[in-house]
Amino acid sequence: MEARFFKAESSGNSYTPGQRKFRDAEERMRRAWIVLGVVLLAGGAVRAQSSPPADQAEQVRMLLERIGGATSAAASGNNFGSE
Repeated sequence: MEARFFKAESSGNSYTPGQRKFRDAEERMRRAWIVLGVVLLAGGAVRAQSSPPADQAEQVRMLLERIGGATSAAASGNNFGSE
């Protein structure tokens, strides 16, 4: 028998069938790790967002606190927020 049985002449590469399966498995594993990382990052980003207060008056109070802190910081010359 000749050795060309293991050569993939039509595709131009010299991988044996076992090497091709291993390479494909590596690509699938890499893809799985990337998907897992993206899912974890997206889940962390969603969890980090706090839910807004249910009461509109509470939302207005929080907004006024933020605006009041920003204006007092600007008046004092501090550009780093209300500290």
